[in-house]
Amino acid sequence: MWNDSSYAVADIFDNIENTVFPAECPVCSKRTGHIFFYRHRDCYGGAWVWCSNCRSSSHTSGKVPDWWINPDFVDSRKLTALPDVLEKDRIHIDKWVNILTDNIITD
Repeated sequence: MWNDSSYAVADIFDNIENTVFPAECPVCSKRTGHIFFYRHRDCYGGAWVWCSNCRSSSHTSGKVPDWWINPDFVDSRKLTALPDVLEKDRIHIDKWVNILTDNIITD
């Protein structure tokens, strides 16, 4: 079950362009934090942030960053406020966000 009652996980939104994903979760301090946007029209859409470890999550609607490009591997028809669908594809999503922000993992 997701915990969407604590908004602390939303701190992952801070400084996205300089963060490598998975990011450190502000709730549990594990590097299991993820972020995803989906542009519905023009510059507006949805945003999700969640932690795979402590299951904290947050969802909002609003302006999507200009650099965001919707990936073809996420079926927007399956998106809900909870990140269940996104969690299943978190590895691909993290890679996608890192490519779009040029924060490539060099492990």
